[in-house]
Amino acid sequence: TGFIGRHLIEKLYSKYKIIGIGRRNTSPSDLIDTWIQFDFAKDNIEKIFISDKIDVFFHLAANTNDNKALWEFEDRYLSDIVNPILLINYLSSNIKKVVFFSSISTYETKGIYSCNKLNFEYALKLLTNKTNIKASVLRISSVYGPGMPEKSAIISFLRKIKKNEEPVIMSDDSVKRNYVYIDDVINSTIEISEKDQEDVFEIYNIISN
Repeated sequence: TGFIGRHLIEKLYSKYKIIGIGRRNTSPSDLIDTWIQFDFAKDNIEKIFISDKIDVFFHLAANTNDNKALWEFEDRYLSDIVNPILLINYLSSNIKKVVFFSSISTYETKGIYSCNKLNFEYALKLLTNKTNIKASVLRISSVYGPGMPEKSAIISFLRKIKKNEEPVIMSDDSVKRNYVYIDDVINSTIEISEKDQEDVFEIYNIISN
């Protein structure tokens, strides 16, 4: 239901039947054929019933907030790693392939977000060893394009520039970002999801260079 997910749905809907799973009570898009309300943090996986054979299970759900108190780490561990893996395992007889949207930050984990992304990769790899599921992990850098979050640095900088104001830099020059355009991410995602994958577990970097 986020920035990347909305663009992915727009690209897929004309060719595939789309089943969406998320916390919202109602479907976020008319392009989704079936919507299942589900909260990874607290709902029982048996709430979900899908009889269809699933060509690709795209897993995009994530909590990006690293500013969490210590006692909240357990909830994040359950919602980001344990429950999604349990759900995929629960549906494994129906799933051919999983595409997991990870992050380029897993190469240098500094917060709970990147740590949980990396730990989910490990859990997913273990799951492919015990099921017939194949998995592709997409380690994506910072994504920009139409519909991107209003709080993003690029949007903030453009607003300042439009007003002939100096952009506000919130950190020193040690912080680097690699930006990749949303259409490139979506096209790469679909190409990877549709390819005849040889290995059961593969990792791809989706970056601008």
